[in-house]
Amino acid sequence: MATLSLSIQSERTFLRQLHKYYDGLHNFTQQHFKTLINNIKSKNNNRQNIMNITVSIDGTWKRRGHVSNYGIVYIIDVQSGLCIDYEVMSLLCEVCNFKKSKLSPSQFTNWYKKHQLFCPKNYDGTSKSMEKEGTVRLFQRSIVNVLRYTHMLCDGDASAFEAIKHYYVKQSQQQQVHLKSDTSTSTKEQSDLKHGEIEDHDVEEEQEEEYDAGVEEEQEEEHDDVEEEQKYQSVDSSNNLIVIKEDCINHVSKRVMKYLLEMKRQKTRRVSFSKEVSTSKKQLSKQQLLDDNKRWGGGPGRMTNNMMKKLSNGYGLAVRQASALAAGKEVNEALDIMQQFTRAAFYHYLKTKDGNKEEQHQYCPKTSNTWCFYHQQKMLSSRNNTNIRKKNDRNFLDPIFRDILQPLIDKLTSKELLRRCLRGITQNSNESLNSIVW
Repeated sequence: MATLSLSIQSERTFLRQLHKYYDGLHNFTQQHFKTLINNIKSKNNNRQNIMNITVSIDGTWKRRGHVSNYGIVYIIDVQSGLCIDYEVMSLLCEVCNFKKSKLSPSQFTNWYKKHQLFCPKNYDGTSKSMEKEGTVRLFQRSIVNVLRYTHMLCDGDASAFEAIKHYYVKQSQQQQVHLKSDTSTSTKEQSDLKHGEIEDHDVEEEQEEEYDAGVEEEQEEEHDDVEEEQKYQSVDSSNNLIVIKEDCINHVSKRVMKYLLEMKRQKTRRVSFSKEVSTSKKQLSKQQLLDDNKRWGGGPGRMTNNMMKKLSNGYGLAVRQASALAAGKEVNEALDIMQQFTRAAFYHYLKTKDGNKEEQHQYCPKTSNTWCFYHQQKMLSSRNNTNIRKKNDRNFLDPIFRDILQPLIDKLTSKELLRRCLRGITQNSNESLNSIVW
């Protein structure tokens, strides 16, 4: 700047100009989001009414390890892949910290009253809970944007989902309470007016009996039926307003490797034992053995790193293939397909105690283009083909691993989990956006 004979602006002037540009950029972003939402609604021919959409929500932080002072929560429309809203979370205001060190408590209080509207600090919780709070704020703005986020794609964080699962149900109940209070107020006013009119007239001596007992009973029954029908309708409408959770299949497939690494850490832990050496005892340690008196890995039929990758990649591939194959089918039929594919990804590599090949490969596909070597050879033998090769049992795990992996298999092949993976959606859009923010 000095070489060009230009004066250098002060820090205060620079920050004022920076905030001016930030405010302009923020206003432009909000206007751009409105345009995107209008385009999404027009493509679905739903410009006037509240539109139900599936969204992908994910949080990102400036620093790893949930110790960051700043975080952002993005919400992306799954159908279009466009970001339609975001929330910036801040635990820190540098101006406030600077003023606290310079001003007395009373002076800071007076100064903060003016600064509070412009203070960037908008959250007092922990860094980890930023995603939960940001998700709640985004859902609160959904109705303002004439949208309803009925399906939420997330990475397995249950806290954020549980915070907004019944958000629309509670909002609907609050609206009904307000409507009832308004109705009761108007009814009370009408009754007061009628009471004033009745006082001006003489009270009738005899009350006319217009309805029979049978007619009254019929009216009571009809009233009860109407109340019961309204009750069921309110329950159905509440169920329709509950947010449905869907899981990213990339994050689900990572659970296999995470479980296997944890089991490896537990099963390869060294155990101590004592050994008598002459007149003294010496404490030694050795690697832990499984129930079949063999180590976790290191040989044929054991859990090597290569086998762990096979199980993890095989499960992820099974979920993707099954979700594509189950598209357009009924829910129960689609879940049966996904359950068979995911079970095959595990049991294909697990030998049985009695060496029963049929039981080991019972979930593997039996079609002509099957990837299962056992069923391929079985088809070739039925055709009297001479090019039959035997699969080496070294590529399969010993029966002991059936018991070890059974809790993992039951959890990752349950229909409750697979129902959330039916559409085979990923959070790649969120991850791509997060990578260019920081």
